[in-house]
Amino acid sequence: MPVSPKAPKSSPQRASALSVSSLEAVLAVATTGSMSAAAQRLACSQSSVSQLVSQAESILGCALFDRARRPFRTTVEGSELTRQATRILRELSALPQLVA
Repeated sequence: MPVSPKAPKSSPQRASALSVSSLEAVLAVATTGSMSAAAQRLACSQSSVSQLVSQAESILGCALFDRARRPFRTTVEGSELTRQATRILRELSALPQLVA
């Protein structure tokens, strides 16, 4: 599902609908540069990764990757989400130590 880079930005309520799986998929694609390599890294299908990335783009209202280039490159918005996703996932992984 192509998303226009000029689509309106999402509201904070919609952005909170992003799943951890979507963040992991976006981060894996940004790191590996491809949907198939991201799928291998996440031990799931390429179709699942593509759907998770598309879902994130739909929720956020912007394209996260330039799909015209190989390997995929993040857009400005995709780079920002990648930075934030890295921080969020790091904090989530630290939660068990905080409550133990």
